[in-house]
Amino acid sequence: MQFKHQAVSDLAFILQAPLIYQDIAIAKFWLSDWRLRLNILDQEPKPLIDKINQCKSHFLGSYFETLFSFAINNLSSFDIIFEHKQLITPDRTLGEIDALVRTQDGKLHQFEVAIKFYLESNHELGHWVGPNKNDSFIKKYDRAKNHQLKVLALPEASALINDYDLNGPINTYLLMFGILYNQIAKSDDLTLFQDRITRYLTEKEEIINQDARTGFWINEDNLIWLKSGFISAQELFKPHWISDPIEQEVSTQNSLHFSAWQDDINEKFKQDNRPRHFLIKWKKSDFDSHYIRLFIVPSLW
Repeated sequence: MQFKHQAVSDLAFILQAPLIYQDIAIAKFWLSDWRLRLNILDQEPKPLIDKINQCKSHFLGSYFETLFSFAINNLSSFDIIFEHKQLITPDRTLGEIDALVRTQDGKLHQFEVAIKFYLESNHELGHWVGPNKNDSFIKKYDRAKNHQLKVLALPEASALINDYDLNGPINTYLLMFGILYNQIAKSDDLTLFQDRITRYLTEKEEIINQDARTGFWINEDNLIWLKSGFISAQELFKPHWISDPIEQEVSTQNSLHFSAWQDDINEKFKQDNRPRHFLIKWKKSDFDSHYIRLFIVPSLW
């Protein structure tokens, strides 16, 4: 589905992309006519734009949470009880509930939601690590399961449960949206890049969804491997990492010449060593090309 507006395109990603991890098949709760509703929203996106503008933060995580909130409020069969409710005691904040909903059969579901962009790694716990290396799949999974999804089971949550007259068990679910990036570790791996073939680490956590959306990552020292098939590169800036950029709405930096692109990357990494995120147009043959998500990391990443 192609859309005119970036926010609608990003919302569509949430509704249709396979998740990195999910405890429940969230797709079965989307309204049967959500595609029609998205097309109507694309013609008049004001309700979605207004919702986004109400969010005071422009971080990627906050943007995603706003989109997810819009989805469950407008495009799902859920009855929303509350969202982003903090459990606070006089001494400290015990945690936040991302969303508590009731299904049509009366069951209560607590959701912990996140969007993640994880790079394949032989050296990190869980084998999937965030671009800044402060996060990994296993760290997020463990914290969600052992803390965030247990908040409503704490004795301190009894008053909150009574305030909302919640009867019956509360089912807890982690929903992790996002993209997994396979490593281009040697020049022979370009066959994966050429054909967009997913290749997972054999030691990886098996609970990760092998059908999740994928991209690739490469070290800046090995960029030259990409020269032969390079057509263009479009840098992706937060918060617009979710779906491919709609150029008239999203600020991007385009490069049409490989050498200039490589020089720019090497030079900027001298001042800022954060990995950079690109959409690459890649030449498959004389008559065919495709677009691929690519992270480039600095030499000492």
